[in-house]
Amino acid sequence: MSSDCLQMYFKGRFPVNQFLGRAYLCQGQLHTPLSTDNLEKFEKFVLFFMKAIDFATHDQRYYFLVYNASVLYWQLVRSYLKPGFCHCLIPSLSQIVNALNQTEEPDKEWRAELMINLLECFLDASKLKEAKEFSSTAASFIKENVPDKYAQLFSLMVMLLNILNSHKTGPFSTFHEIIVILAKYVVSLIYIAQTISDSQKAGIIVSININYRFYIFFTPLLPPL
Repeated sequence: MSSDCLQMYFKGRFPVNQFLGRAYLCQGQLHTPLSTDNLEKFEKFVLFFMKAIDFATHDQRYYFLVYNASVLYWQLVRSYLKPGFCHCLIPSLSQIVNALNQTEEPDKEWRAELMINLLECFLDASKLKEAKEFSSTAASFIKENVPDKYAQLFSLMVMLLNILNSHKTGPFSTFHEIIVILAKYVVSLIYIAQTISDSQKAGIIVSININYRFYIFFTPLLPPL
């Protein structure tokens, strides 16, 4: 019945308003694959969500649809977050992250969550160049807006470092970059700890201790630039 209603809607002279974006989202949900075995169906499902997002980003009145689409999309693709399949999510998840940045979505914690998952997808797909470039962007955003998630991101950056070292693709320049980022993060945590109440400091202090010890341990291993 839902499919019939959507067909009638698109066959008619429908107004170009928020309901067009909602119709795309409904189509996407109707085409949700039941398993990860049918890649063609997955791509068709993703296409409708991308149509909704592309439509919404062109009019500020419909920016809320970008957020709605990102939440629905993420709920429906969670089953695809498994080794060997994450590469299929990269094009669509990249577009969603970019759209949320473009529309300046105020839920910065949500944006950080998707950024972290996108970096995980890059790593799973062995897209090391993309992972390195994106990790820098994500680090700047998360450090400034969602510092509680920085430790999670940093663990992925260390994983990226290990992979780069194993591939021998300019490890030391990347090592320097990560150490510099870590040092800046420790300084920012210390500043935050000085500006919040005692009841809020416990988690911050633990994070400072962990990251500072990591910094002290690895810095002597750095070769000269």
